[in-house]
This record gives sequence, C-alpha cells and structure tokens, in this order.
Amino acid sequence: MTHSLVSYSHIAPKVPVSYQIWMQLVTSLDDRSEMAEIEKIVSRDPGLVVKIMAVANSVYFGQGEGVNTLEESLMRLGSMEVVRLAAMLAFQDTTAEGLPLYGLTQKDFTSHSVYTAMLMAGLAKQANLTPGEAYTLGLVRGLGHWFIQQALRSQNISVRPYEGPLIEANTWEEDVLQINHAEFAANTLRQFRMPSPLLNTLSFYLRPHRATNVAGATLLLSCTEQAVRDVLPARRLQNASLPQDWYLAYAAETEFQDLCAKGHRLLSSL
Repeated sequence: MTHSLVSYSHIAPKVPVSYQIWMQLVTSLDDRSEMAEIEKIVSRDPGLVVKIMAVANSVYFGQGEGVNTLEESLMRLGSMEVVRLAAMLAFQDTTAEGLPLYGLTQKDFTSHSVYTAMLMAGLAKQANLTPGEAYTLGLVRGLGHWFIQQALRSQNISVRPYEGPLIEANTWEEDVLQINHAEFAANTLRQFRMPSPLLNTLSFYLRPHRATNVAGATLLLSCTEQAVRDVLPARRLQNASLPQDWYLAYAAETEFQDLCAKGHRLLSSL
C-alpha cells in the first residue's frame, strides 16, 4: 500500500528552539545581516551562547587573552563558524532518537550527516557555494529522512523500515510515500525561510541536472555517497556509480585525503 505524504511536507514540524535559531542564522547569512543581528538571534539560546563562548576561548581559537562577552566571542569566531556550531547543536537536539525508519541509530545518522557536511564545506569553492552554505546543505540533506519519519508518526501511518543501500532510499520513498527525502526537506525548510538557492540545490540533488546550481547539487550527491562509503559501508551500493576519483573536479587527491582525515577526527569527538 502506498501513502502520499506530499501535503504534509508543507507543514513545519515541532522542532527544538535550537533548530529554529539555526534556521534564522542561515537566513541571516543570506540577508547579509550585521553581527549585531546575529548576536540577537544567538542570545535566544543559552546553550548555544555557552558553546560559542567555550569554543572562542578554546586552544584552537584562543588568541592571547580570553573573551568574556558574547559579542567578543562572535567577532573572534566569525559568522560561518557560529552557523556551524548552531547547526551541530540543533541537529543533535532534533535527531536524538536516530532514524529507526531507515535502520540508523542516532550515532550513525549524525556521523553520516556531519561527515557529508565536512566534505561539502571543504570542496565548496568549485561548486559556487560558500563553506557555510555547503556545510548547511550537507547537514540538512539527512533531515529529509527525519521529516518523513515524523510525518508518518504524526499521521499514525505504519510502514516497513527501509534497510537497503542508503543512497537508493529515494526509490523506496517514491514508491511507498510518493515523495523523496530531498523534496520533503526542501518543502519543509521553506516554512523556516531557508534561502531559495539552497532549497533548489537540496530539492534536486538526486537529479542534479535539474538544479539551478548543477555543480552544487552534483557535489551534494557525491559527498553523500562518499560518506556512505566511509562511514556506513554496510549500507553502500554493491556497484556504486560514483567514480573513485570524483573529487578531482573539486580538489587535489592530497587535499581530499586531508579533508577525509579531518572528518574522521571530528567523528571521533562526537
């Protein structure tokens, strides 16, 4: 039996405050907001404020004397790093239960999404994306699966979990639910005023030739599959269509290897 969830993709689900703040920050980047506006948005979430100040005073970002105010911390980190921190906090708050609909634990889901985001940010330049935009796309791509899971639950619809190759989940989604996770995510995130160019890239990443930013959509598809290879090998395709050296269109081999190593170090700290 098939179920249509198209209409439910246009309804914003209940999400933690941290998620709403993250989306506001992503929109503020599109609007070129001043740091004062970013500070106003961040101030709504005490947990994010504490995290930002802790990172600003860490050894990695430390520059002599410590900073004592949110304003100083934001200036030290910069808007892109603030968005990245907000994204991680929001993602972990929102997806705490994992993806039982897709047979993924919270750790697997987070690891795959964060690794995809890291690859996206590191290869963004050649895809006409900023690192912040690319990181955001890498992270929200997986939220489409979570939105579908929430919609099914809210409508008391029971379907058999998907256990096949993760990169082919869209085929199962379209057959069973009449909408795939990319379209579902784009429709839902539109309710949170996510910038239109990012929504377009996300919506068509499974069919990159239809996207306005073909390079950006192709990169998102490639990074998603590479993340499955590196993080969830049990859920990969047996005969993947992605060439082993696909990344050479975006970076040299040594740069890509360094990026992957950085991603694995980040995963070990999650």
